[in-house]
Amino acid sequence: MLVQAEKYYNPKGVVFIAASVDDRKSKKSIPNFVNRYNVGFPVWMDATTGDLLRLGMGVAVPATAFLDREGRIAARVAGQMREENLRERLDRLLGDRSGPAPPATLRRP
Repeated sequence: MLVQAEKYYNPKGVVFIAASVDDRKSKKSIPNFVNRYNVGFPVWMDATTGDLLRLGMGVAVPATAFLDREGRIAARVAGQMREENLRERLDRLLGDRSGPAPPATLRRP
């Protein structure tokens, strides 16, 4: 889902960055994952749960933060995200923001 979204939204100025909190053993599988799923955006290696906490994400993964053009966190999704949640938040960030905003924090089981 994120690979497809990045292809659509990148030309509109949206930058995607993945963060890996994998341990030393599982970290070795990241290049294979990137190649297998054609991930074309950067992967931040050696991210920590402390980094997630500084973003207000908690320590559970997956988690997604949406930053606006000024670098402020505009929304967060804790847990697996649905495509409609992704598009809703990105379209809002790119649009005029005149309608009602989606919830700033969304928690998914």
